[in-house]
Amino acid sequence: MTSGRPHDGRTASPAALTTLLAGAEHVLFDFDGPLAHLFAGHPAPQVAAVLRERVASWETPGRPPGDPAGDPAGIRLTSPTDPFQVLADVARAYRGRPAYDYRVAELDKLLGEHEAIAAGSAQPTAHARDLVRALVNQGRVLSVTTNNTAAAVSGYLEAQGLADCFGARVHGRRHARPELMKPHPSCLREAMRRTGATADSCLMVGDSVSDFEAARAVGVPFLGFARTARKRGLLADAGAAHVVAGLAPVLDAVKA
Repeated sequence: MTSGRPHDGRTASPAALTTLLAGAEHVLFDFDGPLAHLFAGHPAPQVAAVLRERVASWETPGRPPGDPAGDPAGIRLTSPTDPFQVLADVARAYRGRPAYDYRVAELDKLLGEHEAIAAGSAQPTAHARDLVRALVNQGRVLSVTTNNTAAAVSGYLEAQGLADCFGARVHGRRHARPELMKPHPSCLREAMRRTGATADSCLMVGDSVSDFEAARAVGVPFLGFARTARKRGLLADAGAAHVVAGLAPVLDAVKA
């Protein structure tokens, strides 16, 4: 197969995983997905609704001629049930307006508060704890590179007894800078700067096309984690060469 897609179009082969992991001195984990299901007990659509309600309470920033009504404050939302996309869309709509700084900061803070709530009921991803420990035991340096707030992630890792595996290397969303969320590679660059790692000594484990695009932007090898055939297809279509449906085969490859 010449397309570079995973063996059988669905999951990476054991041999491919072994090769991919061989040079990974630094492993950069996305948080929501590869390490935990953040919104398991505090659903993301519910959080997005809270953000939309807050935006709707603001003064309408203005609607371009012909722009359809129905979105809060006249803002076109590309994914109304995704709280991170709501934040990004609102920031885009307010960019260049006098209210940009404090409105975006207000919404970012509100999202961060709900991420902290969600972290308290987040569900660990199967085999994530064992994989993290196995990588650390081999001397690999782990970081988190995520669109979530560092505070929410750090709180979860502390509760799970994994904080020592990452230390201060949790690189989350920068406050009131949603334009730096992935697919922007800002958090990956910060992770590499903090550890002195080169791109070819890293491996990013992520579950979205934006994760893959951020890794590709800085030349970091990428391993896709996607539990559904649809997400595996999206990653493969984006160009991800290695995708797994679960972490068990990754853990096996590390142990091997």
